[in-house]
Amino acid sequence: MALMKLAGLSLIFSIFASSVAADMIVINGRYMVAKNDVRGYFYRDSDSLTVFDIRWSDWSTQYRCQDEYDRDSVTAASLNFVVQMKDAQFLDFGEFLEGEGFTDCRKF
Repeated sequence: MALMKLAGLSLIFSIFASSVAADMIVINGRYMVAKNDVRGYFYRDSDSLTVFDIRWSDWSTQYRCQDEYDRDSVTAASLNFVVQMKDAQFLDFGEFLEGEGFTDCRKF
């Protein structure tokens, strides 16, 4: 009887751990955070360059790209960001921005 309870608890813990892990993401290979905590948005800086601002929990980081702000590119990248966040287990923001066609994006 005790063995069945232990097996049942193990199964419940495994299911719970799997669902928790599915809701987590590794950011830039360093930070494991809840996907629901990650927010990213684009804006135009004072030089009309594109900036990608990412925030999670108590952290934030920004990437300045050497591209003039273009609403169509930013809209497409924003939608792709949401799609990638949904399914990803890890995401590197520099690689994401490069994959979206932005050039020379650097943290600042």
